[in-house]
Amino acid sequence: ASIFSNSSSSPKQFDFWFRREADTVLDVSSFFYISFQNGDWVYFWRNGSQVGVTIKQSGTQYGYAGSYTNFAVYVWHHVRIRFSGQDVIIAAGGDQRASYTVPFSNAWPGSPSNPVNDVVFGDFPPLVGSSDYGWRGYLDDIQWLENDYGYIGGSYTVPTRPWGEYDPYAVGTALA
Repeated sequence: ASIFSNSSSSPKQFDFWFRREADTVLDVSSFFYISFQNGDWVYFWRNGSQVGVTIKQSGTQYGYAGSYTNFAVYVWHHVRIRFSGQDVIIAAGGDQRASYTVPFSNAWPGSPSNPVNDVVFGDFPPLVGSSDYGWRGYLDDIQWLENDYGYIGGSYTVPTRPWGEYDPYAVGTALA
C-alpha cells in the first residue's frame, strides 16, 4: 500500500517544521526520504544555505534546491515542497524559494506499478551518503497532502509555530 494514491500526476505536497539542535559532520543533513518498489526515491534535505529535494528516477539523480539562509539553531523553520506533474516548488519561511520543471513525465516517481516501499526519517537514501551524517534536531507537524490545490506557488502564511511544539529548554523540562 502507498501513503498516496496510485496516481503519479496528482499534486503532492509536503509541509513540515524542523529545528536544528547541532551542526552535522557534513554541511548537508537529511530530513527524510521516501523509497519506491523499483529503487527510485525522493530525498528531502538542507545544507547551510538551501532546502531541497533530490529525485532518483530510472537510475538518474536530479537535485533541486531553494536558497534559504535563515538556519539558526534552536529555532523552528517551516518548509513546503510540492510536486505537480513535471513541476517541483520549494518554499521555506513563507516564501517560494525555487520552482523547477523536471526532465521526466512526472516529478513524483510513484505509480500503480511503483508503490512506496519505505519512509525513513533523519537518514540518507542508500548510495547517497553515510548514516553518520544524519539529521540532528527535531521534525514536527509533518503533513503529506494529495490533490490539495490551496498552494500552487508564491508566498504563503506560515503558522506561528508547529502544532504541539516541543521546547527541550522550557522551564521545568528535565534534560537528560
